[in-house]
Amino acid sequence: MNDDGVYYPIWGTCLGMEQMTTWPLDPPQNLLSNCTGAEAIPLPVNFTEDASTSKLYGNAPSYILDTLANEKITPNFHSFCLSMKTYLSNPALRSFYTVTTTNTDSSGLVYASSMESKQYPFYGVQWHPEMINFWHSKKVERGITNSMSGAMVSQYCANFILEEASKNSNSFKTYAEEGRFLFNSYHSIYINMFETYVFTDSDVPDFD
Repeated sequence: MNDDGVYYPIWGTCLGMEQMTTWPLDPPQNLLSNCTGAEAIPLPVNFTEDASTSKLYGNAPSYILDTLANEKITPNFHSFCLSMKTYLSNPALRSFYTVTTTNTDSSGLVYASSMESKQYPFYGVQWHPEMINFWHSKKVERGITNSMSGAMVSQYCANFILEEASKNSNSFKTYAEEGRFLFNSYHSIYINMFETYVFTDSDVPDFD
């Protein structure tokens, strides 16, 4: 769609970013590394040289960048990741994506924690910006806490992808068609403490 002139942004969080790593590979393959040293921990990010010219971080306010770089603010809940060793050794990944931040898990593995496509409006973050506002007390003992600065980082990411999405000119033909794609038209369940929307044919409401 982007090649045909339709601005179609994609944002991948955690598993979403992991799946995005397969896109440049022909045939698609799993090049992820075991990254269990980044389970349920908050981390500051390490900005790469390309971050200052990236879409996500290049125009970010200084207080957002300072928070990300200096506070343990990014929630990490992943068992796998794209190691920088793999990224740097794979020409297809290097030509398609720019890594904008990195992190190091407790075993010393350096991995890509943010990336974006060089050609398309595709953005991936291994951490969870949407979760910063919703920690519960049991996570506090792991160093994960609520903070105003964290909430502002979360909102910045949400505003960024909202602005990107507003550049897309597609629209639904009818209210009924639009209704089939609204999250609140579906049932949600809790999986591992996270509210999850499950999309099945039986859940699709009849708007006609």
